[in-house]
Amino acid sequence: MDGGIAENVPWSELKRVGADKVLSITFKDIEGKKCCKNLFEVLDKSFSVMCHELAKYEIFGTDYLIEIEHENVGLLDVKHLDELYEIGYKQTKSKLKEMNLNN
Repeated sequence: MDGGIAENVPWSELKRVGADKVLSITFKDIEGKKCCKNLFEVLDKSFSVMCHELAKYEIFGTDYLIEIEHENVGLLDVKHLDELYEIGYKQTKSKLKEMNLNN
């Protein structure tokens, strides 16, 4: 289930409909990208900061949490969707092995 602006990490809805355990996956920007060359980059950075701050308060009810670390790619950067997908896929697969949740 994907989150949104109002509920960035939507674990509560999954529990409401009967899920016993919830695995939440969030993106964590590794500081390294300098802000900002234009208005779009300012908005992108602002949106990322807002989502990250909201997620801090929303993750308390999830049973398992994986934070996908990425650098120099904004969450609104549609040119890099394939890159974000690959980063997320590889890190999630690795972290599921560590958590022994991939069975």
